[in-house]
Amino acid sequence: MRPAESPRGRVRVVRTLGWTSPLEVANGLAHRDGALCLLSDPNLAGSRSFIAADPDQIRIEDRTDADLFGALTDQGLDAGVVGLAAYDAGARAATGPRASVWPDLMLARYPALLVFHHDQDRLEAVGWGEDERAAHVACGRAEAWAARARPVSVPAPPAAD
Repeated sequence: MRPAESPRGRVRVVRTLGWTSPLEVANGLAHRDGALCLLSDPNLAGSRSFIAADPDQIRIEDRTDADLFGALTDQGLDAGVVGLAAYDAGARAATGPRASVWPDLMLARYPALLVFHHDQDRLEAVGWGEDERAAHVACGRAEAWAARARPVSVPAPPAAD
């Protein structure tokens, strides 16, 4: 366990766990709210994959000003944040108001996540909190996700040829 403070004051705790396949962990979390699985090619040097669930903050941004990504500087969005920007994110600044079919930017903050270091067969549980106790609780949540890993079953193809 390594507690550390992030640049904006949130405490981070990291624990090393025994290796588990990220696909098997993702399979065990498939039906959780906000389940997130970001996979990397395990054959690339230094590649890492990330798995998380149960975000504690979700932000949806549709902006007409040019500062779409300004939300990323808000208090509390310094760690454990994943974002998805629309292809034409922020176009309203140039084109004016338009129907919002897809948000310009979606952000989710995860207080815990699992980090898979493929080239080292190392798995880390990471937790963030306002204090060390909260960070340990969040880290424990990530450890529990790893324990829920389930083998992935590959369905038969729909046709023989």
